[in-house]
Amino acid sequence: MGAEPEQFGVVLFDNGKPGPGWVSANGGESMRIAGIGDLDTGCLWLSNLGFDAFHESGQGWNGWLRHAGYLRIRLDRIEEEWGVVGIDDSVRVSYLAGLFSHVMTVSRAMGVHRLRAASLAHEMADLLDPPEFPDGKATEVTRDALQEWTRTPLRVAKETELVALSVPRLVHAAAMFRQPVPLGPWRHLTESRLPPPGKRLQWLMELDVPAVARVKIHGIDGVGDTLGFGLGARDEMDRPIRREWVTSPELGVLSQFANVEVIGAWVGGGYGSMQLGEHIEGALGSAAALSSWSVGLAAENLWVGATRRESRPPRGQTARISWRASWLRAADRMQMFMLAELLSRKGWQVFSYGTGTVTVVAPAARDRQRLIRDALGLGLEVPMGFAMRTGKVDDATWGGEAKVGPVALLRAMGQRDVVYQLDELATAPVEEFSAVVGEMAGAAR
Repeated sequence: MGAEPEQFGVVLFDNGKPGPGWVSANGGESMRIAGIGDLDTGCLWLSNLGFDAFHESGQGWNGWLRHAGYLRIRLDRIEEEWGVVGIDDSVRVSYLAGLFSHVMTVSRAMGVHRLRAASLAHEMADLLDPPEFPDGKATEVTRDALQEWTRTPLRVAKETELVALSVPRLVHAAAMFRQPVPLGPWRHLTESRLPPPGKRLQWLMELDVPAVARVKIHGIDGVGDTLGFGLGARDEMDRPIRREWVTSPELGVLSQFANVEVIGAWVGGGYGSMQLGEHIEGALGSAAALSSWSVGLAAENLWVGATRRESRPPRGQTARISWRASWLRAADRMQMFMLAELLSRKGWQVFSYGTGTVTVVAPAARDRQRLIRDALGLGLEVPMGFAMRTGKVDDATWGGEAKVGPVALLRAMGQRDVVYQLDELATAPVEEFSAVVGEMAGAAR
């Protein structure tokens, strides 16, 4: 297995290619390196190499280096969320290394130690109870029903600026952990075994057991561009899928807006729940966790790990996608669809949604403060980079989970150093956090 890393660092290679660059471990002082051979082997390094560049340069064999998307979101999105885009590499690398160290500290507290997988989400998946997988004809059902995100039909130019507006990650992860998990045994109902056509949809909606319906969509009323049924669905080879199977969470939303014809179904035996171990609940449930970006990102990797596509079927199985994966992804997309539609009704152009995020087209400068106010009012956080480029926003109010409101507003004001300090404290030992918070409260009085 190899020794566990003693530190966590970031390396920013010049021009995004292996070679010279800037490095920092645990957020400490940055330094120059001449190449990969200068990297400390006591450290796990997150790099700015994209997935393709990482593997094309042979770094897939390097146990000390990870590609830019290891934390599920790419390094450039982290830079935008923290407002460090464009600052000198020697400064930026220390910020990013500190954040990487925070996330991995939380991940270790949750029980992640092997650190051999290609992504943190895959590491996290091993912390959960194994899910149920379909077999036989049902393998195509979860494959077809799984969709990670929706890309609306909106056409944009390549250079168009996009803004990712997100539900606070820990809040959204908690909602995913509360989702019921479908359980078997599963039975296939062909058309001949279903109620008459006009009664099938209502019958499925009233079942108290999980169901996956085979459907035809004959039009969507009013929200077709936002709902974008099946747009963005891909198979394991990244090829478009013409979807026809939908799980109960998606069927419930489709039934409100679309003319749905049910032509078949699979019905399960009941529901269970995701069981989080003591270590996980302790790491995610502390008083400081809601103020922490890093805790939120670790929690997001956990629920996304629960929906992973297996690189090969588990032993004794033929399917690569579990029933749980299809359910959680549908629940996530439908929750984000609702927020996307609310943004659309306020006049904002929705580009995509999924995994707790709605991405919109950045408006002209005169409308950017209004976008920030609207996003905050719906309980969506704004990237600090976008907020800092926009400037001070007056009269903004937070409409989401009350406990995360103060930090969300600090982010919208571009208070990067304050938010970073809160993140650092939230991932520190409990006694250290309590002492510093006490000092801060005393100074404020």
